[in-house]
Amino acid sequence: MAPEPRRKARRKPLYETNYFVFTTSYDDDDLGRISTEPQLPDDENWWLGKRLVIEPSGPLVYQIDEDDEGSLVPFYEELDAPLMSELLIDALRSAGVDNLDTYDAVIRETRTGREHHGYKAVNIVGLVKAADESSNTEDLGLGDEDGLIATWFEDLVVSEARARGLMLFRLAESVSTILIHKRVKEHIEAASIPGAEHLKFIHPARWSG
Repeated sequence: MAPEPRRKARRKPLYETNYFVFTTSYDDDDLGRISTEPQLPDDENWWLGKRLVIEPSGPLVYQIDEDDEGSLVPFYEELDAPLMSELLIDALRSAGVDNLDTYDAVIRETRTGREHHGYKAVNIVGLVKAADESSNTEDLGLGDEDGLIATWFEDLVVSEARARGLMLFRLAESVSTILIHKRVKEHIEAASIPGAEHLKFIHPARWSG
Protein backbone atom coordinates (compact mmCIF):
# COMPACT_ATOMS: atom_id res chain seq x y z
CA MET A 1 0.00 0.00 0.00
CA ALA A 2 1.49 3.32 -1.06
CA PRO A 3 2.08 5.81 1.76
CA GLU A 4 -0.20 8.81 1.90
CA PRO A 5 1.33 11.96 0.44
CA ARG A 6 2.63 14.37 3.02
CA ARG A 7 0.50 17.42 3.46
CA LYS A 8 2.21 20.74 3.15
CA ALA A 9 2.08 22.84 6.28
CA ARG A 10 -0.37 25.67 5.90
CA ARG A 11 1.18 29.09 6.02
CA LYS A 12 -0.51 31.66 8.21
CA PRO A 13 -2.50 34.24 6.27
CA LEU A 14 -0.70 37.53 5.82
CA TYR A 15 -1.94 40.29 8.06
CA GLU A 16 -2.50 43.84 6.84
CA THR A 17 0.58 45.99 7.38
CA ASN A 18 2.18 49.20 6.20
CA TYR A 19 5.67 47.81 6.77
CA PHE A 20 7.99 45.44 4.96
CA VAL A 21 11.49 44.14 5.65
CA PHE A 22 13.86 45.88 3.25
CA THR A 23 16.77 43.77 2.03
CA THR A 24 18.69 42.59 -1.04
CA SER A 25 18.64 39.23 -2.80
CA TYR A 26 21.88 37.76 -4.13
CA ASP A 27 20.27 34.83 -5.95
CA ASP A 28 21.94 35.85 -9.22
CA ASP A 29 25.48 34.47 -9.51
CA ASP A 30 26.45 37.39 -11.76
CA LEU A 31 26.07 39.97 -9.01
CA GLY A 32 29.08 41.74 -7.58
CA ARG A 33 29.88 41.47 -3.90
CA ILE A 34 31.99 43.60 -1.62
CA SER A 35 35.17 41.69 -0.73
CA THR A 36 36.84 44.16 1.65
CA GLU A 37 35.25 46.88 3.75
CA PRO A 38 36.89 50.07 5.00
CA GLN A 39 38.44 50.17 8.45
CA LEU A 40 36.06 51.93 10.84
CA PRO A 41 36.76 53.38 14.30
CA ASP A 42 36.21 50.75 16.99
CA ASP A 43 33.71 52.90 18.86
CA GLU A 44 31.46 53.52 15.86
CA ASN A 45 28.64 51.08 15.11
CA TRP A 46 26.49 51.94 12.09
CA TRP A 47 23.77 49.43 13.08
CA LEU A 48 22.70 51.03 16.36
CA GLY A 49 20.72 53.91 14.88
CA LYS A 50 23.01 56.57 16.37
CA ARG A 51 24.73 59.44 14.63
CA LEU A 52 28.47 59.03 14.30
CA VAL A 53 30.77 60.83 16.72
CA ILE A 54 33.79 60.34 14.46
CA GLU A 55 32.76 61.03 10.88
CA PRO A 56 34.88 59.78 7.95
CA SER A 57 37.47 62.34 6.88
CA GLY A 58 37.50 61.13 3.26
CA PRO A 59 35.78 58.64 0.98
CA LEU A 60 35.26 55.19 2.49
CA VAL A 61 36.91 52.66 0.17
CA TYR A 62 35.24 49.32 -0.52
CA GLN A 63 37.00 46.71 -2.65
CA ILE A 64 35.78 43.98 -4.97
CA ASP A 65 38.22 41.15 -5.66
CA GLU A 66 38.35 39.29 -8.95
CA ASP A 67 36.20 36.37 -7.78
CA ASP A 68 33.49 38.77 -6.56
CA GLU A 69 33.13 40.92 -9.68
CA GLY A 70 29.72 41.40 -11.28
CA SER A 71 26.80 43.77 -11.61
CA LEU A 72 26.33 46.02 -8.61
CA VAL A 73 23.12 46.11 -6.58
CA PRO A 74 21.60 49.34 -5.23
CA PHE A 75 21.82 48.30 -1.57
CA TYR A 76 24.51 46.43 0.34
CA GLU A 77 22.85 46.31 3.74
CA GLU A 78 24.91 43.66 5.56
CA LEU A 79 28.15 45.65 5.63
CA ASP A 80 29.50 47.31 8.78
CA ALA A 81 28.93 50.60 6.93
CA PRO A 82 26.06 49.86 4.51
CA LEU A 83 26.13 51.15 0.93
CA MET A 84 23.34 52.59 -1.19
CA SER A 85 23.40 53.88 -4.74
CA GLU A 86 22.84 57.61 -5.03
CA LEU A 87 19.76 56.91 -7.16
CA LEU A 88 18.26 54.78 -4.39
CA ILE A 89 19.05 57.45 -1.80
CA ASP A 90 17.37 60.09 -3.98
CA ALA A 91 14.28 57.88 -4.32
CA LEU A 92 14.10 57.28 -0.57
CA ARG A 93 14.40 60.95 0.25
CA SER A 94 11.84 62.00 -2.34
CA ALA A 95 9.44 59.52 -0.73
CA GLY A 96 9.85 61.16 2.68
CA VAL A 97 12.76 59.29 4.28
CA ASP A 98 14.64 61.91 6.33
CA ASN A 99 16.84 59.88 8.67
CA LEU A 100 19.77 58.94 6.42
CA ASP A 101 23.26 60.26 7.15
CA THR A 102 25.38 59.70 4.05
CA TYR A 103 29.13 59.74 3.47
CA ASP A 104 31.30 59.68 0.37
CA ALA A 105 32.30 56.20 -0.76
CA VAL A 106 34.10 54.54 -3.63
CA ILE A 107 33.89 50.92 -4.75
CA ARG A 108 37.14 49.77 -6.33
CA GLU A 109 37.73 46.62 -8.38
CA THR A 110 41.14 45.30 -7.39
CA ARG A 111 41.75 43.48 -10.69
CA THR A 112 40.74 46.18 -13.15
CA GLY A 113 41.31 49.28 -11.01
CA ARG A 114 37.87 50.47 -12.04
CA GLU A 115 36.15 52.73 -9.52
CA HIS A 116 32.42 53.21 -8.93
CA HIS A 117 31.50 56.60 -7.45
CA GLY A 118 27.70 56.47 -7.60
CA TYR A 119 27.37 55.14 -4.05
CA LYS A 120 27.26 56.53 -0.52
CA ALA A 121 27.91 54.89 2.83
CA VAL A 122 24.64 55.19 4.75
CA ASN A 123 23.87 55.34 8.43
CA ILE A 124 20.15 54.80 9.15
CA VAL A 125 19.48 56.94 12.21
CA GLY A 126 16.91 55.65 14.67
CA LEU A 127 15.99 52.35 16.31
CA VAL A 128 12.33 51.59 16.95
CA LYS A 129 11.03 48.87 19.25
CA ALA A 130 8.19 47.99 16.89
CA ALA A 131 7.75 44.23 17.28
CA ASP A 132 4.36 43.26 18.66
CA GLU A 133 4.31 40.79 21.56
CA SER A 134 2.50 38.25 19.34
CA SER A 135 5.62 37.83 17.20
CA ASN A 136 7.26 34.40 17.14
CA THR A 137 10.73 35.06 18.54
CA GLU A 138 13.82 33.43 19.95
CA ASP A 139 16.22 35.27 22.25
CA LEU A 140 19.76 34.74 20.95
CA GLY A 141 21.29 35.94 24.20
CA LEU A 142 23.13 38.78 22.48
CA GLY A 143 20.91 41.68 23.45
CA ASP A 144 20.06 43.56 26.62
CA GLU A 145 17.46 42.69 29.25
CA ASP A 146 14.70 44.23 27.15
CA GLY A 147 15.35 41.85 24.25
CA LEU A 148 16.89 44.53 22.06
CA ILE A 149 19.62 44.12 19.43
CA ALA A 150 19.55 40.40 18.52
CA THR A 151 16.16 38.70 18.69
CA TRP A 152 15.48 36.03 16.05
CA PHE A 153 12.09 36.30 14.38
CA GLU A 154 10.23 33.52 12.60
CA ASP A 155 6.98 35.48 12.34
CA LEU A 156 7.43 39.18 12.91
CA VAL A 157 4.31 41.17 13.73
CA VAL A 158 4.91 44.90 13.38
CA SER A 159 3.08 47.20 15.75
CA GLU A 160 1.77 50.05 13.63
CA ALA A 161 1.30 52.19 16.74
CA ARG A 162 4.95 51.80 17.77
CA ALA A 163 6.20 52.36 14.23
CA ARG A 164 4.40 55.73 14.31
CA GLY A 165 4.23 56.05 10.54
CA LEU A 166 8.02 56.29 10.16
CA MET A 167 9.22 55.79 6.60
CA LEU A 168 12.40 53.73 7.29
CA PHE A 169 14.08 52.48 10.45
CA ARG A 170 16.05 49.69 12.06
CA LEU A 171 14.12 47.37 14.35
CA ALA A 172 15.44 47.78 17.89
CA GLU A 173 14.80 44.14 18.77
CA SER A 174 16.95 43.00 15.83
CA VAL A 175 19.11 45.82 14.49
CA SER A 176 20.00 43.99 11.28
CA THR A 177 16.32 44.18 10.29
CA ILE A 178 15.34 47.29 8.33
CA LEU A 179 11.66 48.14 7.99
CA ILE A 180 10.30 50.32 5.20
CA HIS A 181 6.85 51.87 4.82
CA LYS A 182 4.79 50.60 1.90
CA ARG A 183 4.50 54.14 0.54
CA VAL A 184 8.29 54.26 0.15
CA LYS A 185 8.29 50.71 -1.22
CA GLU A 186 5.83 51.70 -3.94
CA HIS A 187 7.85 54.82 -4.76
CA ILE A 188 11.03 52.76 -5.22
CA GLU A 189 9.22 50.20 -7.36
CA ALA A 190 8.00 52.98 -9.65
CA ALA A 191 11.43 54.60 -9.95
CA SER A 192 14.00 53.70 -12.62
CA ILE A 193 16.82 52.44 -10.42
CA PRO A 194 19.38 50.12 -12.04
CA GLY A 195 19.44 46.79 -10.23
CA ALA A 196 16.19 47.49 -8.37
CA GLU A 197 14.93 44.01 -9.29
CA HIS A 198 17.31 42.70 -6.62
CA LEU A 199 15.75 44.79 -3.86
CA LYS A 200 13.34 42.75 -1.75
CA PHE A 201 10.36 43.90 0.31
CA ILE A 202 9.35 40.97 2.49
CA HIS A 203 6.11 40.82 4.44
CA PRO A 204 7.09 40.58 8.14
CA ALA A 205 5.13 37.35 8.56
CA ARG A 206 7.39 35.77 5.95
CA TRP A 207 10.60 37.09 7.48
CA SER A 208 13.12 34.92 9.31
CA GLY A 209 16.07 36.72 10.76
